[in-house]
Amino acid sequence: MESCGLIPMARKEFSDHLRSRNFLLITAILLLICTVGLVGGITDYQKSLNSYNEDLTAAGSDIEVQGFMPERPSVLSVFTSVGSQLIILGAILGIALGFDLITKEKESKSLKLLLSHPIYRDEVINGKALGSAAALLLPLGAVLAIALALLLVIGIVPDLTEFVLVLAFGGVTALMILTYFGVALLMSTIAGNSGTALIYSIIVFVIFAVLVPVAMNDTVMSTVVGEPPEFPAQLISRSQASSGAEASRSSFSIDTESEVWQQYREAIREYGERRSAVNDVVKLFSPSLNYEAILGVSGGASKSVTVTAGGGGGSFVGMTSMDPVSGASGAVKNVVALIAFTVTFFGLAYFRFMRLDIR
Repeated sequence: MESCGLIPMARKEFSDHLRSRNFLLITAILLLICTVGLVGGITDYQKSLNSYNEDLTAAGSDIEVQGFMPERPSVLSVFTSVGSQLIILGAILGIALGFDLITKEKESKSLKLLLSHPIYRDEVINGKALGSAAALLLPLGAVLAIALALLLVIGIVPDLTEFVLVLAFGGVTALMILTYFGVALLMSTIAGNSGTALIYSIIVFVIFAVLVPVAMNDTVMSTVVGEPPEFPAQLISRSQASSGAEASRSSFSIDTESEVWQQYREAIREYGERRSAVNDVVKLFSPSLNYEAILGVSGGASKSVTVTAGGGGGSFVGMTSMDPVSGASGAVKNVVALIAFTVTFFGLAYFRFMRLDIR
């Protein structure tokens, strides 16, 4: 028999959410906090842009400038500052829309009545998920629209690359929110009532957002990776001997040409790489940490300007730009992890609901 109940179910769920007082309240709070964050982010961006323009003007004058100028601020920094607030608010919104999606039907005994209609069981769970996901994306789209409108009002127009990165920001943010919605939906199929489903969802959120990051602190890292290499004592004694009996902290110096120093520096580098590798693996086990990692990488994908002194005392400006594709490539594994989280929780909720004993 041809399926025909998915779209009406999704439409009904979407409409129910829009009429829900809790959804409207949480959405209003989210928009308010994000708007305040946007204003702060735009203010910081404007200051950075003014400073960059001043440096660029100085480079074009007769003043000789050597070295690297500060990077041109990216419009994406405005959105990444908002993203740090969405880590908590987005998770709350996702859990709020999903924790009672099935349990409220159980408690009101309407689930059995619903399935007595000519509608497949998978259309019920899929319709509820689609309608709720559409409701979740609505406030996120509003945040992006408000941000772009504020930028245009003050005369900042993102170029094509920045616009694509803003859309990518919206995509990964939606993935993070849908992950926590999937968690709540799964708990709603497992728990017998809404209160229990909410508690289970909060426990999972605490594990992902609090306990997993604890595994990255210094104590745990020292246990897993070991202690960092100690500074060679012979380097210290050599410095004291060279500075005489009245050696002071200010006279401390290191012989960077010595073999001992080179070995110590190599050991420190290898230790930092091992620690960074463990950190990267731990991040993969938390949607929140994956989202933070993506924000950090995408924030660095900005243009830069190199100012080099000319041979005759003048200066010239070399424009270089960081390839956004290569900048984002470092976050591919985190995006894949977010997708895996979302698919896993939705898949588990689907199979659990399909095998649910409804009496």
